[in-house]
Amino acid sequence: MMPFRKSHMAQTYGFFKTYPDTLVKGMAVQEGNLRQINPRTGKKNTVNDIIQFANQNIGLDYIFWVEDEPYFSKEVLRRLPR
Repeated sequence: MMPFRKSHMAQTYGFFKTYPDTLVKGMAVQEGNLRQINPRTGKKNTVNDIIQFANQNIGLDYIFWVEDEPYFSKEVLRRLPR
């Protein structure tokens, strides 16, 4: 998942918004997604960027996190509720 990436916004992410709310939706954060530059901020994607984008822009119910170290332990686990 790469927030606000132009090619994804016009295609893949657009489909998620059009699906009914009754459909459970999920997407994976793949290896390297936390290293990508967010076009809106000009900075590296953060866990908060991805969570906000998933909730507000594409309406996901689930996010599946790949255990890409050191990002998973240092950034993802610290942000998720226990």
